[in-house]
Amino acid sequence: MTKPLKEPSIDPRVIDEFRVLMGPQLANALECYLADTPLQLSDMNSALVKDDHAALQRCAHSLKATCATVGAMELKSLAERIEAHARTRNSCSDAKALTAAAFASFEKVKPHFQALIASERGGVPAVVVAVAQR
Repeated sequence: MTKPLKEPSIDPRVIDEFRVLMGPQLANALECYLADTPLQLSDMNSALVKDDHAALQRCAHSLKATCATVGAMELKSLAERIEAHARTRNSCSDAKALTAAAFASFEKVKPHFQALIASERGGVPAVVVAVAQR
């Protein structure tokens, strides 16, 4: 039996507020978050490889904002720290470690958001809902 995901990295109050804001579009918004976050993390890695502090700062800032919106607070905090490192042009090794932690944090919250999407759709997988809406 899989141990249930603990919620400290996700703030349920933020999710509830986002649900009120998004209404029936919550599942779609969360799907966008799940699709976009790996791209943002990848862009952060690319910026690190290029030693591009400005790009790293922009990517981290964007990730911080989207995580705050959906309640992924641990990942938001990591993005905030990466942004600060980029702004002050601190050691890339620190930013690399924080980025690796950000990838891990995303993997922790992803199943929760996937379950929430399924719940919002009444347990129906997203592909079935999309086909049914055509």
